[in-house]
Amino acid sequence: MKKILLFAFACMFTMASVNAQRTLINFDTEAQSFVECFGNGTAQGAQGCHMVIANPDASGINTSDSVGVFIEPNEGDTWMGMFFDVVNGGEVDFSVAGGNTMICADVWTSTDVPFTFKVENTSGTPMPYEGPQVAIGSTGEWVTVCDDMATFNGMANRLVFFFNIGETPTTEQTYYFDNVTQPGAVGVDGLIEERGLTIFPNPATHNLLFNANGDPLHVVVSDMSGREMIRHNDFYGNNVRVSDLTPGLYVITFVEPSTGRMGSAKFVKK
Repeated sequence: MKKILLFAFACMFTMASVNAQRTLINFDTEAQSFVECFGNGTAQGAQGCHMVIANPDASGINTSDSVGVFIEPNEGDTWMGMFFDVVNGGEVDFSVAGGNTMICADVWTSTDVPFTFKVENTSGTPMPYEGPQVAIGSTGEWVTVCDDMATFNGMANRLVFFFNIGETPTTEQTYYFDNVTQPGAVGVDGLIEERGLTIFPNPATHNLLFNANGDPLHVVVSDMSGREMIRHNDFYGNNVRVSDLTPGLYVITFVEPSTGRMGSAKFVKK
């Protein structure tokens, strides 16, 4: 009975601590002002690199009806990209104080190319921030890619995206994207601070490590809707295998059985 109550308490804590996810762009219910391209060659022009089409692979993590298309010509620049201006719902708060510093998107590619996020404010403050390239890691299926914009630490009204930055393909390439979101955020707090837990690497590919020496802990990994994905009760280990998780943003919650104290942190599964 005690374990059941602790589990319910942990789920309540996780749900209460996660701010609601904001959908920034999808092509079914939420569309910001349509994209403009840059660096894509004179043949295409500013509007020639994109369109909205029926989802060519409505399976896996993305069963949306409509998706965006990004077309990379073989005549474009290595820094070719596209941007949306945010007109619905107000500027996007990527400030550390706001807590929701992550940005994610679903992408589909037939070739293994990196994806890059960039955020900016057209007023020039703060300065634009281009996140590190994110390895998609899988082809021929929808994959969620995420990056942390905490370094930007401000309000953004423009979202910029790059596929295959730094390269120009030998033949025209077509990529698909959808469901650009600002996931809910969970702060590192409570028991994590008290026990000095360090959680790494973040993003994680195979295992999420933490220095959990001392008394055993209940460890729960949940997705951003609060659904439990992994659980270890009375756990003395110092790592959790996350390789079977779908790429995206997750919450790890630690519960100290003897006291009921707990703490949560977010991490990205690549």
